[in-house]
Amino acid sequence: MPLSEPSAKISEFVGLNNRAEPRAMRPGELTVADNVDLDDRKKIRRRRGYSGALTLPNLTALWATPDEERLFAVAAGSLYEIRGEYAAVELAGGLSDQETYWDWDGERVFVSNTARDMVIHGETAYPLVVPRPMSGPSFAVVDGNLPAGRYLIAVLHEDIYGRQGGASPVAVVQLEDNQGLQIIPQAPVAGYETRFLATRANGTELRRAYQGPAFTDLGQLGAALEDAQYAGFDPVAGGPIAYHAGRLWKGLSQGTSGLVAASHPYWTHLFEYGRNDFMLPGRITGLADVQRDHLLIGTSRGVWVNNLESGLTQLTDYGMPAGQAITRDRNGVVYFWTVRGICRALPFENLSEQVLAAAPGERAAVGVVEDAGFARLLTLTRDDGGTPDNSAR
Repeated sequence: MPLSEPSAKISEFVGLNNRAEPRAMRPGELTVADNVDLDDRKKIRRRRGYSGALTLPNLTALWATPDEERLFAVAAGSLYEIRGEYAAVELAGGLSDQETYWDWDGERVFVSNTARDMVIHGETAYPLVVPRPMSGPSFAVVDGNLPAGRYLIAVLHEDIYGRQGGASPVAVVQLEDNQGLQIIPQAPVAGYETRFLATRANGTELRRAYQGPAFTDLGQLGAALEDAQYAGFDPVAGGPIAYHAGRLWKGLSQGTSGLVAASHPYWTHLFEYGRNDFMLPGRITGLADVQRDHLLIGTSRGVWVNNLESGLTQLTDYGMPAGQAITRDRNGVVYFWTVRGICRALPFENLSEQVLAAAPGERAAVGVVEDAGFARLLTLTRDDGGTPDNSAR
């Protein structure tokens, strides 16, 4: 270097900055940083390589529980858990190769796939849906000990784990003294038992009835049906999900608009489709619980947070790519990738907009990786996905 050229001592590297003019950059800023790591002393070192540990043909999804104790995958339409020394144990089949979304409540893992939604509880996976009967029960009047009056009757399905779905439409029958009802079985639904429900004479509250050959005595009536079972509906399969405020939330998209819908509290398989739903512009691309108080919603048009008490607040007027663009660290801090780089919530902050202009990708996945004693935020994108939304200065 000629003596007339200015020089600078670089004592540490601070990362990428591809938005500033080179002459305006500070010593230690980089315009390119391919295949390198910055360590905790802010020194550059060559990125470590990797080796294959397990082969799963047609792998389309991979997710670890936030406590990093369990790892799950979807490959060739099957749901797997990766256990021990990278052994793949098949839990269920019948999934599609489309986007799969995941979340958990600390015990159960929820899996949202366009072919079917699943729940993983312990070592077992089963469908999220307990199908709601579409028609009321058929019946015949028989001899019995019921008092005269009008009776409402219905049926529901119960799975082998004791989960009950929503009640069918009710049938109304008028009985005379000393009569009863013989319920005519409907076509069985594989994997579910049909349970009979009835009111007392002239009542409106459905109760579980003793599952005998006939309903002939009021002593056969048991506990009242839960409110969620009157108004709960089967969830639509697929779409982003989040477990938040005791509910399972789903993002559903149609054209250029998105709907966010919630289950009934603690009935994750029965959705309200009404009171707590809301529409947003753009396709829903991601959902996440934030600090238990807010639901983060990403769409192709913007990012919002929703609170059950205060409602919606818009964080950005720029969108979030499709894929798995939301993650959180061990402390529960949520990070997410947008068309203007990486952001954090809450409070909201765009962490990279001022120094990094990167193509957002057609799809993106974000994760926090702990290595060598400190944490890195890793973002993977697929395809260029257009030009950076925040062009270089």
